[in-house]
Amino acid sequence: MLRIADYVRAMETQSIGPQGYVKSVLDRVRASGMNDSEVCRKAGIAPSTFVRIKSGKHSPTVSTLDKIESVLDLEAEMKRAGESSA
Repeated sequence: MLRIADYVRAMETQSIGPQGYVKSVLDRVRASGMNDSEVCRKAGIAPSTFVRIKSGKHSPTVSTLDKIESVLDLEAEMKRAGESSA
């Protein structure tokens, strides 16, 4: 799982570009099982912005990516907690 600090390090070493980082975040969204509306609502971003990010027509800000990643991290944490209590 990449985070903003990982992105900065990767960019410094040129091992990943901005598009690669955005793709990794979008891959995590798909793997989470959440739909677009749910991600947008929980992250506090406009659905139109998310659609433009997914289509490659918009380069997200670091802040927007961080909001999406925070939602994904919280969802993953909640799933782990649910599994451990079962």
